[in-house]
Amino acid sequence: MRGPIPLSREANEAAGNPGKRSQPRRGALTLGKPKPPKDLTGEAVAEWNRLIPELEEAGLLAKVDRAGLSEMCRAWGEIQEARAILGKDGWMLRQPIQNAKGEVLGEKVQRHPAALMLSDATRRWMVLAMQYGLTPVARMRMRLEASVDQSEEDDLLKLLNE
Repeated sequence: MRGPIPLSREANEAAGNPGKRSQPRRGALTLGKPKPPKDLTGEAVAEWNRLIPELEEAGLLAKVDRAGLSEMCRAWGEIQEARAILGKDGWMLRQPIQNAKGEVLGEKVQRHPAALMLSDATRRWMVLAMQYGLTPVARMRMRLEASVDQSEEDDLLKLLNE
């Protein structure tokens, strides 16, 4: 993505229109919770179930967001799968190098294919996370405030009062 990320509608309205440029037309999307795709499984479903209530509460969710959110959740599932594979197999694969007689001459060491899978899925997740305000920088640009989980705040107050 080139250039600065565009500001939210609210931020643009707050800044006014000092350059007197024409403003984009405004339409209305149907707000609400999109239905999860049936092909999401495992960690992707868990991520969907974690994200949707948060985005809905923040007022950032429209029904047309289904494709982007499902792709982001799939990327999250792939990240978790790649990490599990790399945790089990390690980051490097070792294959014996043999001559025509089958004698081992050495070994070939190469990066595990799951490392590439992890890199690709992480990149896809980050791009989509920026679009939905799921990173600190994206929230700052969208002028979103993160709220503190009340149970965590209560625990902290209890500790401070002791």
